[in-house]
Amino acid sequence: MSIITEKITAFFTNTGVPATGLSPTIRIRELAGDTLVITDAAMTEVGDGFYRYNFIAYDTSVDYAFRCDGTNTLPAAERYISFNTHGQRLNIYHSDRNAALIESQRSGHTWQGNIFYVDPVNGDTHANGNRGGRFDPYDSIQDCHDNAVTDSNHDVIILVSGNAGPTTLTEDVVLSKRYLFIRGPGRDFLWTRTGAGDTIQVTVDGIELDGFQLATAGVGSGDGIQVSGADFVGMRNIYINGTRGHGIHISNSTYAIIENCSLDGTGQGGSGHGINIDPAGGASNHCVIRNNHIADVGGNGIWIQGGSVAHSLIQNNSIHDCTGWGILIGVGPTDSFLSGNRIGNNVNGDISDSGTDTVDINNRQWEIETDAATRAAADIAEHNTTQADIAALNDPSAATIAAAVWAEVAEGALTYEELMRIILSVLAGKATATQSPSRVRYRDIADEKDRVDVLHSDDGDRTSVTLDGS
Repeated sequence: MSIITEKITAFFTNTGVPATGLSPTIRIRELAGDTLVITDAAMTEVGDGFYRYNFIAYDTSVDYAFRCDGTNTLPAAERYISFNTHGQRLNIYHSDRNAALIESQRSGHTWQGNIFYVDPVNGDTHANGNRGGRFDPYDSIQDCHDNAVTDSNHDVIILVSGNAGPTTLTEDVVLSKRYLFIRGPGRDFLWTRTGAGDTIQVTVDGIELDGFQLATAGVGSGDGIQVSGADFVGMRNIYINGTRGHGIHISNSTYAIIENCSLDGTGQGGSGHGINIDPAGGASNHCVIRNNHIADVGGNGIWIQGGSVAHSLIQNNSIHDCTGWGILIGVGPTDSFLSGNRIGNNVNGDISDSGTDTVDINNRQWEIETDAATRAAADIAEHNTTQADIAALNDPSAATIAAAVWAEVAEGALTYEELMRIILSVLAGKATATQSPSRVRYRDIADEKDRVDVLHSDDGDRTSVTLDGS
């Protein structure tokens, strides 16, 4: 049992407009014994339609029901606000109802639990009475995780950008309650840490991380996200900008999915990579890496290694300017599938595969010109059409075709042109016959040379034939 001060906040409207100047009261009933513990206590106006009551005897082990009465000055449909607790407080505001509706429509939900808010600028701690509502958010994810989230309840933590500009949360977190979903507003929320170590450690199944920037401290060799011994972990829409170790490290975990993330400047401590998957004493099978941008990595863009890593899907990623390989499949992994990746300008090369039964299909490798003049020259060479180019496209003349035919070899070393000269000499050239030796010679049409010189026996058998088609 723990007795704390619980801040009970209610929001009243009058015909849809925030109601101010009211004198509302609150009743609090203990559910187990159906006992009324607070009777019509006055609430204090906060402003903009919000009213608060400090329940100083709140027992965290007890379930309560709350009824706030805005008085009969309000329309009947807007006079009362009620909510209750079942092991933890449920914050009932219109904005929370909308968030719950939106969250429930995400694909893959079997259940959607409670919604909590973390605002590092305007939030406060659980010890000071905040409970993660829209109007009393936590200032720490770990505080919310440890004191509000229920294991395996599909609870949601919404990260709030409390400033007009970017908001920074400086905190390293260990997520050890299953099926927790953390949603951020995008690049306006930067999650980092102080000191050496990993920024996020995931040790249980079903965690989802979505929508924020992420970094480590500038010292040590910590990873941005380390998933260890946890299955079905999803990482989406995360901008990982600057880590000493791996951007994302998956070990002894199956069915992890990394998609639509940007990893820039990871592995700057000298031993890290963009995304690293290894078994680490277990198995890391059926992991998916797709539609990510990976660049300027201090090691390999993607490195898969170990004998208990199988059926990895690496698809439609853009990987460039890594000091190691773009994609490195080490010794051990089996049945990796690489498809549709765009890879280039990596120091060691684009793809190195030492795995077993890897499928490598439709991966595009390119070279990046670093000099503007080189690019311009390449563009001109590729797209500038000259008169010679046009002439080369014209049909060849009859003379060109005939010359090509005459030059073809007909038999032995004789071309068709030489063969025609020899035939013409036999048909129309002069012929000379002698008795000793028995010989017949055929002259060319100009009577300048012997084209055919035949020696034969007395019986008429040819014993020697000399041809000259030149």
